[in-house]
Amino acid sequence: DDEAKEMNGILDGPVPYVDSKYKELIEKNRPALDTMARGTALANCDWGVDYQLGDDAPVDYIRKALALARLNVLYAFHLQITGDKEGALRTLETGLRFSRDVANGGSLFAALAAKDSLIEHLRAIAFVQHVDGLSAQQRSALQKALAQLGSEPLDWRSAMKREMDLLNRPPAQASVPLEAVTEAYLSSLN
Repeated sequence: DDEAKEMNGILDGPVPYVDSKYKELIEKNRPALDTMARGTALANCDWGVDYQLGDDAPVDYIRKALALARLNVLYAFHLQITGDKEGALRTLETGLRFSRDVANGGSLFAALAAKDSLIEHLRAIAFVQHVDGLSAQQRSALQKALAQLGSEPLDWRSAMKREMDLLNRPPAQASVPLEAVTEAYLSSLN
């Protein structure tokens, strides 16, 4: 619990990152970070799950994706502290794309996890910029990465629709058809 609180403090900003505490964890998980980087380099990378399984669809990947995204932020801090600012910025760009990809085609839970991941990576970018400053070239690369996310990097409407679609049928005592509830949610999102 204490380690989780400390990590949340690091990601939220008030607790300083201490490389000696997390260096081993980062190195142990480098294969996962490398896989994430390779996946986000693809034009379309589906990190999701087969939602056709309905209620049996496993959602554990979302928690793991959020943990991987947080580890990615720590990796960026590690790279920055060791003097590899370019690597830190590339790692943060990877995290931005990963955040978008995790939500793409996923449930509302996936979109919420992706939102948290996106915020953590944006905070880390602000921190790197505040501590070391960014060259014009680095700012340009980050602006390009942000522009590639689009004006709405997370498709909340599709996430809500998928969430409603997961409810196979309303309970027998329901007085409102599921389609009407789905449309009401989608209308409110608009």
